[in-house]
Amino acid sequence: MIYLARHGHTHNPERLLYGNRPGFRLSRVGRWQAAQLGRRLASVRLAAVYSSPNDRAVETAWMATGRPPLMVPAFLDWEPDPEWVGRSWDDIPRLDPERWSEFRVKPWIDARPAAAVLRQLAAFHVGDQVLVVGHQDPIRAVLNLLLPEPGARLRDDPLPQCALRVVDPRTWRVVEKWEPPAASSWPAGAL
Repeated sequence: MIYLARHGHTHNPERLLYGNRPGFRLSRVGRWQAAQLGRRLASVRLAAVYSSPNDRAVETAWMATGRPPLMVPAFLDWEPDPEWVGRSWDDIPRLDPERWSEFRVKPWIDARPAAAVLRQLAAFHVGDQVLVVGHQDPIRAVLNLLLPEPGARLRDDPLPQCALRVVDPRTWRVVEKWEPPAASSWPAGAL
């Protein structure tokens, strides 16, 4: 099985679209979420742990498993528009309303490199269980590419922070969905 997990909540008080910029690490909530993911994975015998090279994904993988992940560039986050990176999510719709509308309806993301790597991992780890920690839209895009369903859209599965999707690599079907406890369970004063 392949366990696909989104990274935990990121410290980003300015609400920037950070894309692949370095230095965006987990918040207190994100560390708590990663610990919850670790509890979920405690009974899973992982043959390997992989992640995006981004700090927040590496930190999530490490905290959830106690193991340093192997970093895979194909699992990097995607950046909807290079000119948007470093800007506030609140400003982007005003700066480029047409492109923002297009992005909201049909995000442009190429999931082929990540899908190819997942296929390679599945072939290398036949019968094993592996964890891959990445990012929301890339994970959703890969799942849509590997198992296209008629009418499926990128944002059909919200994939909250530290959510887990367990995928059977023989069929690429999601066989289990897990999400950390709701915000009401977060540590007091976490945000």
